[in-house]
Amino acid sequence: MQNAFETLFEDWLYAGVLLPIANWLWNRLLDLIELIMMNYATPDYVGLALGLAVALVLIVRVRGVAPR
Repeated sequence: MQNAFETLFEDWLYAGVLLPIANWLWNRLLDLIELIMMNYATPDYVGLALGLAVALVLIVRVRGVAPR
């Protein structure tokens, strides 16, 4: 059982530190995707990207890293 201070600290850590970092990383990822789609949006590259995404999801699922 956690006390109120630990819970408050975890909430502050999540909202004040981890959330802005995750938001910044997400925005950079969207910028990268936009850049790739503007310059290289040919069917070959889109198919390659989709294939890599599916392979990554399958690897993570098989290795048991992601929750089932």
